[in-house]
Formats: sequence, C-alpha cells, structure tokens
Amino acid sequence: KIVYKMTKHLSKGDIRANHELLKTELRSVKYINPIEQGQLTDGIPLAFLPIIHHALLVYSPLVSQFISGEGFELQAKSDYRFVENTYKLMLNSFGGYKPQ
Repeated sequence: KIVYKMTKHLSKGDIRANHELLKTELRSVKYINPIEQGQLTDGIPLAFLPIIHHALLVYSPLVSQFISGEGFELQAKSDYRFVENTYKLMLNSFGGYKPQ
C-alpha cells in the first residue's frame, strides 16, 4: 500500500512532499521512530532498515507469524543477514517479488 501511494505521486523534484507522504503512511502502521529525511533521500540503506523491520516484525503479529512459519528468521540478525533473509523472503514467499 505504501509503495503504491508513493510511486503514484512520485515526482523527482518533490522530495519533501514524498517524505511527508511516507511519514503519513508510517503513522498509519503505528511507526513511531524518527525518520531521517536526509539519509532516506541519499539512499542510505541503514535508514530504511528500521522501517522494514517494523513492517515485517512489529506492526502485525500475523505477518510475523507467517514469516516464521515460512522458515525465515529475521529477529536478532545483523543488518546484512536481515536484508539477505528479507530478500529471500520476498523472492520465495511473495510471488517472486524482486526489490528494485
């Protein structure tokens, strides 16, 4: 849902508006941690990891249980292993989704 809304309204020159849209969407999934706009804009991967972690493991216990049931362990992993296992999860359990 978040990705669709952001890409639907994405304009390369309107980073501030897209950042505000992201903040709104993250509030809807009860994400309360600070968001580093500069790091997100610069594409620094570490800025995205807490958001992905929240979406997959914190927001919905059902999603977290599904991930565990599929055999993927994302808790207590290094950043590298978390991204690696998240990528494998997307490929194997979400219809071959490939992040771009």
